[in-house]
Amino acid sequence: MHQGRFRTCLKVAGNGPANLVGKLFFNVVQTKCFVLKPKKICLKTSWWGKCIKWQVKKQAHLRDNRPY
Repeated sequence: MHQGRFRTCLKVAGNGPANLVGKLFFNVVQTKCFVLKPKKICLKTSWWGKCIKWQVKKQAHLRDNRPY
């Protein structure tokens, strides 16, 4: 989640070492990042299997980083 701030910090620094770290971290290591998205989940079901109580919770979804 905080990789956007990290990328911005490296871009603002704009020097050789910052660019090297950015290319290594985002292009070579290719770490995954995640975003939290709301998902409706069933908390309680009736005896015949129908959901009778719902709640929205945030669930993490992995995504690829943008290249540096």
